[in-house]
Amino acid sequence: MKKRFLLYISLLLNVAFIIAVYFQLDTYELYLFINSDTLYLPLLFRDIVIDHAKDIYWYLPPATCFFPDAAIYFIVSFFIKNFILAKLITGIVLCVLMLVGFWLFLNESVIKISPLYLSIGTNLILLFHIAYLSTKEFFFTFYLTATNYHLGAFVVSLYCLFLAVLYLKNKKIWPLIILLLLYILTFSSDFLTICHLTVPLISLIILLILKRSYRLQAIYLFAVSCLGLISGYWLYQLIEKSSHFNITSMQDLTYLNFNFQNIDKAYSLMLNYHFMFIKAMDVRMIIFVFCIISLVSSMVILIRKLWKYLKGNEIAKDELLELAYLLLIVSQVVVLYIAPVITGIYKGTDQLRYNVYVFYVLIMNYSYLSYKWLLRYGFQKYSYPFSIAIVIFFSIFCIRTLIKTNIKRGSDNLFGHYPDYVKKVDEICQQHNLKYGLADFWLAKPITMLSKSDLRVYQTYFDGCPYPHVVNLNWFYGTEDRKTPPPEFEFIMMNNLNDSLVYKKLENHIIDTLINDDIILVKVRPFIFTRETWSVMTFIDKP
Repeated sequence: MKKRFLLYISLLLNVAFIIAVYFQLDTYELYLFINSDTLYLPLLFRDIVIDHAKDIYWYLPPATCFFPDAAIYFIVSFFIKNFILAKLITGIVLCVLMLVGFWLFLNESVIKISPLYLSIGTNLILLFHIAYLSTKEFFFTFYLTATNYHLGAFVVSLYCLFLAVLYLKNKKIWPLIILLLLYILTFSSDFLTICHLTVPLISLIILLILKRSYRLQAIYLFAVSCLGLISGYWLYQLIEKSSHFNITSMQDLTYLNFNFQNIDKAYSLMLNYHFMFIKAMDVRMIIFVFCIISLVSSMVILIRKLWKYLKGNEIAKDELLELAYLLLIVSQVVVLYIAPVITGIYKGTDQLRYNVYVFYVLIMNYSYLSYKWLLRYGFQKYSYPFSIAIVIFFSIFCIRTLIKTNIKRGSDNLFGHYPDYVKKVDEICQQHNLKYGLADFWLAKPITMLSKSDLRVYQTYFDGCPYPHVVNLNWFYGTEDRKTPPPEFEFIMMNNLNDSLVYKKLENHIIDTLINDDIILVKVRPFIFTRETWSVMTFIDKP
């Protein structure tokens, strides 16, 4: 019981550190947390549940993240009205689920492992939050709590790997049934599941096929993998072809197009960014070095166990499960790390969302490595005081951080986030009685969600044409049956747009140019967009 108590304390510390980080965010980090990309689920929930939109036609991102991200966010949002708080709670839930999923996976793979060792890896995850608190490096915590940025697929993959190992252990069918269900739901929501889950499972299947006694289980796992992929893709197609959704293809997003000629450049970019951690000589360097040690150590142990396995010697089931754990972890890490590089899509630090999970896995893996090291060198009797020492260290750090954190100001700053540019747009629109407008992609959604005047500002290309990316198309054109007419747009926010192209469209329809500091709004005669003319502004003559 005492050992499990340390594990629960470690989990609470993770939650406390996340809160401490988010209560200290400055303007730039808040922009990362609340930007047009991250507002996908809040806008979807608002449109469907709050605004009761009828006959929706949403253009969804390539990774719809319906499961588990959207499912969790929608449940939370039914009880939490502040969408920022709902986003944070969803992120915390996903992070907790990740840690619990890894516990289950490791605990089932290494039968004799104690909760004490599980607490070690759980506590070391806190290094990612300390990275922000000490260096302002926010992306570690951000991706640990970010919805619709592939975290959900990674979390579910840990539960699927746990179920695969559980099936190897007890040979019962029910883990395979649950695995198949999770596989279908997750793959249909995020194709990155191939890296998180499919490749590791294939490596395990190959391992099992090599032994006659495990070939039947290998066949069942292979059948589940194939059925999961086929059914998941079928469900994806079903969503795409429905009358309410259109899923953006990766070909339409140029930054996601595979470019195998870009491998050298992609590899160089990622390597330089990672070497920056070493040069930093701070907690980021510690994280990076820890990850390298974790990977190398795991690969050495894996090679030794594989050699014994391939020599033809019979191994105990406990050893097989441990070998399965190592193979699944190493294969997942390797494929996640190299996938953005070999496809050539790694073109900047924002692409870290595709392989940042390598860091999380390798740090959590210290639960396993600490068990192996202490066991090998005969220090198992020190595992309890060692685990307590780690918990005490991070507890003191956490208490010290929370004492320094102004909780009231931090919560007001986060949950009452009201950027200057939104405030300035609100002031102009209140003064001139404006409601519907157009703006640049990176400005439109935050204005719509954060406006205190209930403004509806929709995104455009740089020339003022509707930009149908992760939006309800009916926001521009009204419903196809005409029961909900298109909105009458009254202004265009010129910031970040091409002035000459927009003014050319407006011609003689400008009523006034409204300026509030650095914000420029052009008030125009009301106009609508129609499906027949698509991007042409149809101006309305009002009496």
